[in-house]
Amino acid sequence: MASGNNSISQHLQAGVTSQKSKELYLSEGITFYKARQYQLALTACEQAIQFDSNYARAFHGKGLALIGLGRYAEAILAYQQSIRLHPQNSRGYADLGCVLYELKRFEEAGKAYRQAIQYDPSITQAYIDLTKALVDKAHKLYERVKLDLFYEEAIFAFQQAILFNPSYPDAYLQLGMALYERGQYKDSGNAYEQAVQYDSTYAEMYTQQLRALTDKGKSLYDQGRNREARAAYTHAILFDSNDAQAYVGQAKALYKLGQYYEAGSAFRQAIALEPDNTRTYTELITTLVEKGNGFYELGKYQDALVSYQQTILFAPEDAQAYNCQAKAYYSLENYLEAGTAYRKAVQLDPNYSDAYVEHIDALFNQGEKLYELRQYRGALTLYRRTIQFDPDNAQAYAGQGNSLFELERYEAAGAAYRKVIELDAGYQQIYAKQRDILFEQVKTLNQQRYYLEAEALNKRALQFDPSIAQSFMNQAEKLVNHGKNLCIQRQFQEALSFFEQAILLLPNNASVYVELGKAHFELECYEEARDAYKKAMQLDISWTQAHVDQWKTLVNKGKALEEREHFEDAQIVYKKAILFHPMDANAHMSLGKVLYELGRYEESRDIYRQAIYLDSSKSQAYQEQREALLNKGKALYELGRFEDALAAYEQSISFDPDNKDAYVEKGRTLDKLLRYKEARAAFRAASNVASPSQSIQSIEQKTTWLYKEPFRYDL
Repeated sequence: MASGNNSISQHLQAGVTSQKSKELYLSEGITFYKARQYQLALTACEQAIQFDSNYARAFHGKGLALIGLGRYAEAILAYQQSIRLHPQNSRGYADLGCVLYELKRFEEAGKAYRQAIQYDPSITQAYIDLTKALVDKAHKLYERVKLDLFYEEAIFAFQQAILFNPSYPDAYLQLGMALYERGQYKDSGNAYEQAVQYDSTYAEMYTQQLRALTDKGKSLYDQGRNREARAAYTHAILFDSNDAQAYVGQAKALYKLGQYYEAGSAFRQAIALEPDNTRTYTELITTLVEKGNGFYELGKYQDALVSYQQTILFAPEDAQAYNCQAKAYYSLENYLEAGTAYRKAVQLDPNYSDAYVEHIDALFNQGEKLYELRQYRGALTLYRRTIQFDPDNAQAYAGQGNSLFELERYEAAGAAYRKVIELDAGYQQIYAKQRDILFEQVKTLNQQRYYLEAEALNKRALQFDPSIAQSFMNQAEKLVNHGKNLCIQRQFQEALSFFEQAILLLPNNASVYVELGKAHFELECYEEARDAYKKAMQLDISWTQAHVDQWKTLVNKGKALEEREHFEDAQIVYKKAILFHPMDANAHMSLGKVLYELGRYEESRDIYRQAIYLDSSKSQAYQEQREALLNKGKALYELGRFEDALAAYEQSISFDPDNKDAYVEKGRTLDKLLRYKEARAAFRAASNVASPSQSIQSIEQKTTWLYKEPFRYDL
């Protein structure tokens, strides 16, 4: 701390008295500090600060006293306050750097020393001495630990020296050596570069380390140990990423290992650094291409492709490789890949365009010859190959469209023609001509009343040219409007043909089917009306309500007739309603009811059962009608009107042949009429419809009167 004492003494001698009391305290503090009475020195300095809180020299003295007391953290704060109050005080920076150095806060310490040197260059030597001490300490540590290959402590020590003095070359050199031994070549190279930056005499050492790595790689390469050679050259590149020799060595090793893409990248990097390496790169490209050509000449196209692909991986800018690859693909009839390779070759070197065009023409002309011979399938295959080879060939698409048209594959033909027009608008006329041919055929079929055939061809024509649909819609709309006008004039039969023609034009338009259904409905052709509405609902479910409304018209008409007891007319209307809507349970119920009123019990029964099949909840109404007939018979029986009662029971049995009660009551009534054998038959019929647990005896037990005169049944 001698330097600190001298500093205070110098400041006291140079100071100008502004407040005698504060200087007196500071003077006492210095005296106490020299006598190593640090607590008294601290007290005196703090009293001076109480007199003047901006007294920089008192804060500096406080820092020195705190150092003496071992209170380093507080000392740092005092020094920093002294520097804030007097930023040009070089000794303040130096003393702050000294305590930070002792605390091993080297980066901060170095920064403080450099600030001190800025105001007092004489401090430089002390800074250098301290730096050297750190480097020497690190070097000794390095020498001690490197035998154990345990470099972390030495590396850390060199890094601390650099933090303290970032421009000290020897620290970078020693760090580079330690990192090199550790195998951290990238970091080592960076450290060597820093050392050379601050001291160019270290450049030779840097080069020697680099050449040690490249020489190792060459030695391994010469021994055929290519993987190890690749690793050595990779280390050299990490050490110096701008060394062309390292990239060339790495490229050769990668080439030998069959890693052509990586080898090519390394060669191009070497060429960028040193263009003289181009020759070696070109020679290797030629070797690969010639290898492929050898296979090609022998007809070994797959093997040739492997060599050409290797060339492309190695040198993706080589047009010759793509051209050769295209020829091999073409020979294998892989036209898609061949065309792609040719276009790449032409892109890299336009001189290869002639060969590409020759192959396009060869494929297309073969297709044209087959088309002329009407061998449309074969022609189609060749046109497709041409398109694979040259996707922008309008002629090939036109040929494809013509072949597909002749094969009656109209949708695909239309797509081909539209692609032609995209590429060359001049083909628009051919497309229109083919479309007109199709629609003329549709017209002819309609005139000959081959409506189904016309509809099928019309669908295919629309697939051929979907754009024509709008004109069809306009034409169909005119037909529908004409049909509607005829309906207004109640000329429904005449309207049907217009609606049917509109459907031929627009077979998927639900509204046209609805109009057709309305016309059939008015003509009381309910099955035809039903089918038209069904088709409309299949195309568009929203038309369901229109169907329901028409059905309700019939049902309401039937109900009105029923209410006026015009049952015969009502049953006719309900039958029409069922024809129009066969799955409606309510219409069946209404028909069953009026047939019941007409005494047509068997028909009524069958209709009721159909209603129950459609809707099981309708069984209650059926049961009520069944009971009504039975109760009618019972009432007549009680009145002694046995003949009328017998008729009622016969009606009940017609309505429900499985009604055992009706058979029993019929038997009782026949007994009253002395028709014993018929009574016996009625009871037997009741037994046949009874449940399995019930027999004729159980029935007869309920009618004990049978046993009073049993002989009657034997007559």
